[in-house]
Amino acid sequence: MSTPHEPGGPDANDPADPMDDLDTEVLARLGVLHGELDGPPDDFVERMLFAVAVHSLEAEVAALQEGRAAVTTRSSDEPRSLTFESANLSILLGVAGSGDGTLTIDGWVAPPGAVLVELRRQAGGADRAEPDADGRFSLPRVSRGLVQLLVHRDAGRAPVITPTFEL
Repeated sequence: MSTPHEPGGPDANDPADPMDDLDTEVLARLGVLHGELDGPPDDFVERMLFAVAVHSLEAEVAALQEGRAAVTTRSSDEPRSLTFESANLSILLGVAGSGDGTLTIDGWVAPPGAVLVELRRQAGGADRAEPDADGRFSLPRVSRGLVQLLVHRDAGRAPVITPTFEL
């Protein structure tokens, strides 16, 4: 069934109707042009699938406290700091270039406790570290790319997950 604003609709050529066939065609062409000039990135679907891959977990989400500009380290090997906070856990990351194209991540989890930190990569695989008694951990030789932190806590407590971010 066509609507009044579709080509061939009951009021498509009605002079009182603000939309006509030409308007519909212009809007369709603008939609195509918008998709070509400002469409989603080529890897949009893969990024979204990675970001929601743990959707079935009943996880506590840790929000990024610094601005998005601090996240990207691809263009520079200058050290960066990132802080993620959830209701019950804080995660501080120091990210620095290793000189061989990889990154070293030094992190702290507060409050410290028996947790396992997992850095998931969109490209596949994960790096894991067990923080010491003070909550400090290190992940050497981390590949650049889209990642997400998952902090596994003791039994009975939901894990904490960060939004995806680019290294």
